[in-house]
Amino acid sequence: RNYLNSHPCARPGAVVLKDWSKSCGINNSIGGYYTSYAVNIMWIYYLVQKGIIPYIDPLSIPQSLVDCKDYNPQYVPIFPPEIEVDAAKREAMFRQMGELLVGFYAFYCFEFD
Repeated sequence: RNYLNSHPCARPGAVVLKDWSKSCGINNSIGGYYTSYAVNIMWIYYLVQKGIIPYIDPLSIPQSLVDCKDYNPQYVPIFPPEIEVDAAKREAMFRQMGELLVGFYAFYCFEFD
């Protein structure tokens, strides 16, 4: 969650990739393919490698939510509220998200080893 909330394009990109992977049959763990979790990890890894989002030290994340008393989690919209009202910002974010998605495919086709 921390990774996907650290950049405005991270969470929408994860949603798009999940939908894409399901529609083309890659997201099919029963058939021996990827899970939604694996697709998200690949997306996060790509974003970290390209410097789009920062690496988060696992030790800085709370180990357990067992003692959590906050039973009303706060809703976080997929798109930042300012994007909804500003057409120029929305267009810029959509363009950046498209570039990141194309970069994701190129990264795993040509760079990742």
